[in-house]
Amino acid sequence: MKLANKHIAILGVGRSGRAAAALALREGARVSVWDKAGVEAFSELPKTVESHPNASEADGKTLEADVLVVSPGIDTYGSYVAAFSEHVSEVIGEVEFA
Repeated sequence: MKLANKHIAILGVGRSGRAAAALALREGARVSVWDKAGVEAFSELPKTVESHPNASEADGKTLEADVLVVSPGIDTYGSYVAAFSEHVSEVIGEVEFA
């Protein structure tokens, strides 16, 4: 998968989400990370990553991206992921993305 100049949105700011963000940045993508967690959870992300703390399903419905990467531990079939995937071309798991 070529990532250059694509918008990669990552759902989950934990260890795997940060690793996915680093990979996408290294490959030339525009990266955004979304999580229900507060601002403090985003402190280790590079400054070039768009951070979206306290992300709700309403926020997810506004997302437009080429790929949504869902971190392990997030219910892929739940309403939270469904909201974020409404305007996304492809939804994949973090393991598949890596």
